[in-house]
Amino acid sequence: MRTTWGLAALALVLSISSVAVAQPGATPPPVYAPPPVYAPPPPPPIALTMEEQRLLARGLISPEAHIGGAAVSFFLAFGTGQAVQGRWSETGWIFTVGEAASIAAIIIGIGNEIDDCYGDSYCDEDNDGLIAVGIIGLVGFRIWELVDAFAGPPAHNRKVRDLHVRLGYPQPYYSSVTPFVAPARGGNGGGVAGITVRF
Repeated sequence: MRTTWGLAALALVLSISSVAVAQPGATPPPVYAPPPVYAPPPPPPIALTMEEQRLLARGLISPEAHIGGAAVSFFLAFGTGQAVQGRWSETGWIFTVGEAASIAAIIIGIGNEIDDCYGDSYCDEDNDGLIAVGIIGLVGFRIWELVDAFAGPPAHNRKVRDLHVRLGYPQPYYSSVTPFVAPARGGNGGGVAGITVRF
């Protein structure tokens, strides 16, 4: 009988323990995490053209290169001023080729004129047109070259600064000192001279 009571007690203990294991435990308290913070998406990349990439790689033309290139262009010609400014591949080659072709036209025209007129009483006037075209071309290219040497770098720098603004680069601080002369007020003659400082 003892064995029966022992087996019954064991069965009771096992059944109670299995019921206790089968019941769910206490649920853990919910974990409240802050909502995720979403950063705004980055702006889309700016697509640069090949010209803009070259401008960005070249950078700004310094004032020294601007003045030096203009002086070299005035005295030497053939696009050398644009080469000093780093712009020979943009416009300098035009002046190298154009001025050389103009001088070649003048030389060929003069050579033909000498051949036609040497030892002959009748000179052919067809070569006068070639000489005139060469002279007009040379004068035109020289004027264009000088204007480009003086006005080209500011236009180039303006394009580079506009590109920097578009790309979000920090802008440097600029100041300028400019002399001025103006007529006096009131029409009494005379004038006013001074310096303007901008910053």
